[in-house]
Formats: sequence, structure tokens, C-alpha cells
Amino acid sequence: ILLQTGIGPHLQSKMGSNVDAIWLLPLAFILTTVIRAAQGSATVAMITAVGIFGSMFTSMDAASKSYHAVYLALAIGCGSKPLPWMNDSGFWVISKMSGMTEKETLQTFTACLSVMGVVGIIITIIGANFDEEAREQQRINERHRRQAARRPDQPAQDAQRAEPPAQAD
Repeated sequence: ILLQTGIGPHLQSKMGSNVDAIWLLPLAFILTTVIRAAQGSATVAMITAVGIFGSMFTSMDAASKSYHAVYLALAIGCGSKPLPWMNDSGFWVISKMSGMTEKETLQTFTACLSVMGVVGIIITIIGANFDEEAREQQRINERHRRQAARRPDQPAQDAQRAEPPAQAD
């Protein structure tokens, strides 16, 4: 369905190509949460969000990726936690196995998982901002891109340098 609807490329065209990658994290969290609340399944919400945001992340150029892809996966996972309610099978398992009423389950289980998801996305965004390995790779990619833009004939020059100079007798 995701491929047929083309929602990933559509969202990417709406966001533009110069969007900061860090904004994908809260967007992925929000979309996953909305799908989970509307549909009831955390698994379906995560698979849907990965299909949408995974293609967006992989199509970004290396210079704009300021964090590892695992942070996007964490944001999607955190988005699958909030708002479990009566259309969620886990809600009913917790409700019936614990002997709680629906109201009590909404007050405890739903509140607990919602707090868990929100705290998780906050920690994920903080972690992504301090991902030094990804930032170093981003700096290296940017340096290589600038060098390639300055010297388009670089491969030919490198080949000439590799040949040893002829010795005069």
C-alpha cells in the first residue's frame, strides 16, 4: 500500500530536500503515534512509519545525515508506545489479566506507556544531537565533496602522480 500510494516521496517533496535530518525524528514519532492510536497495533504503526521515513532517510545525501539510522528506528519505536486504548489488543490483555476496569487501565497503562514514549523520544533526540561519530563522518563527507567540487580533474592528476618519473642517464 505504501508503494502504491507513494506517501514517502510525497512527504519528502513537501518537506523539501534541504530539511535538517533531526526533524525526521519528531515527525516519525508523531506519525507512528497517530497511526497506532487510529489503528491499534504498535507493530503495524512501526512498519508503516519505517516504510515512509526509512526511504526519506536513505535518500538524503550523506552530508545532511547528522545521526545514525538507529536513532530514526528508536524514534519510531518510541512513537509506537503512546496512546494504547480500547482498539489495542495489549490494552485488553493488561486490563483483563490485572483485573482492572477499562477506566483504570486507561488511567494507568495508557498513561504509563505514553510517558514512556515521550521520555524515549526526548532522550533519542538528545542522543542524536550528540552523536559524534555521525558528525565526524558528516565532516569527512563534506570535506570530500568540497574537494571534488574544486578539482573535477583530480583522478587524472592522481594517475599522473602515481607514475614514477623517468630517470635520465
